[in-house]
Amino acid sequence: RYLRVYSLGGAQRQIISLEGDAVCVSARDDTLAVIWHEAAPIGPAPGDQVLAYAVYNMRYTTQVARGRVALSHGATLTYLGFSEEGMLVTGDSMGVVRMRTDAFGGSWTPVFRSSSTRATDGQHHWLVSTSATTVYCIITRTSAGPTPNPRPVLSMLPVSVPVVIPENSSGDLEDEAAKANLALAIAQTCGDDTRLALAATEKAAIKLFHT
Repeated sequence: RYLRVYSLGGAQRQIISLEGDAVCVSARDDTLAVIWHEAAPIGPAPGDQVLAYAVYNMRYTTQVARGRVALSHGATLTYLGFSEEGMLVTGDSMGVVRMRTDAFGGSWTPVFRSSSTRATDGQHHWLVSTSATTVYCIITRTSAGPTPNPRPVLSMLPVSVPVVIPENSSGDLEDEAAKANLALAIAQTCGDDTRLALAATEKAAIKLFHT
């Protein structure tokens, strides 16, 4: 349960004790994310996994974020990475992809569901990368992942937030508003200029108001 941080020259700079058995790590630039088992699974076997995460800035030796990992009921973690914007992203065995932003003090937003995107039964989406608007994946016939031969084909699918569609409302408008809010949360988390994202959010809200 030791996380050992090495310098480029091979010297051990830091040794951090994790609070449980390590599950996986992922890095982007100076940022490192670690996930570990925080407790035994909850409920009857196989139960719900109880995982925790921490995000570190290795250059400044600071902890950027910390919390619980959101998973679907009875699912296991299958993917950990960073989006093109630097957001922490997870995928689980139920085919749900979630993105962490600083909204509400740090929360997970579901941005893709394999079950609602499958063209036929038995399809699986092997996650490769994500952005604020696109999920990059390889469509396979089994959950074991793609085979190297023939060469896998990368598919680009739009981000989809599972919104509830009220009566007398348009699903497209609800989806547009949800994506605009997600883009705003990402911009705020990254510390980017939020004016364009805020304008898009207000435009989507006005459309819903008129509807």
